[in-house]
Amino acid sequence: MTSGGPRLISWIDSLSERLNRITECFLVMIGMTMALVTGFQVFSRYVLNHSLFWSEEVGRICLVWISFLGASAAYKRRAHIGMDFMVVRLPHKTRRTIEMLGVFLSLLLPKAKPQPAEDGGAASKGPAEAAAAPI
Repeated sequence: MTSGGPRLISWIDSLSERLNRITECFLVMIGMTMALVTGFQVFSRYVLNHSLFWSEEVGRICLVWISFLGASAAYKRRAHIGMDFMVVRLPHKTRRTIEMLGVFLSLLLPKAKPQPAEDGGAASKGPAEAAAAPI
């Protein structure tokens, strides 16, 4: 490793911390937006007897962004939900190996999807068509 290696790692760590802080600020803003829009929709519907046509879409979009950005922020803090009741009982080196394997698989598995079959088989159809293919 060159002498610039530790400096590069330090720079990447500080960049990661800054990006995570920005992400968490966005999460707060999106959460407040969702709460305000939903609250205003309830007020508008029951007090003013006028429903806002766009409020459900805004709430749904906010919820999707909170889910994805929140998962990223939780992963950075190592607060993401997990079932580690067996892993925590392992020795440190083994636990670290399993954690790295989990990270590797989480990066690899989204790429593993069925390839369309040349003959137009079940793999080339959508989920509903593929489920009905054996019938």
